[in-house]
Amino acid sequence: MNGNAERPKCGTLAADQRLATAWLATKSSVGIAFKPHLVEFKGGTPISFYKDGKVQSGTLAAPQNLVASGGAGNGLPEYRMFSEGSVVNFDKDGFVLED
Repeated sequence: MNGNAERPKCGTLAADQRLATAWLATKSSVGIAFKPHLVEFKGGTPISFYKDGKVQSGTLAAPQNLVASGGAGNGLPEYRMFSEGSVVNFDKDGFVLED
């Protein structure tokens, strides 16, 4: 492994936990704001994080729609449905990676 490679931080969740993955733009009374897209991960399963603290991978606690991309042209995010127990991987922007 070269010295520049980023190694994920890993652990096991003690209980189901909702964590932010992607930050999505939304309209607000003062202009554009960002809101977190929360994903519920299953307790007792491994989870890994990028060096900057963003979720890299984890096991879903329930069926969920996850953000697949920031959107094509129209700026609206695209979602993909995943079932409970799916192990999902995220890129550094919080978008779910294709299988």
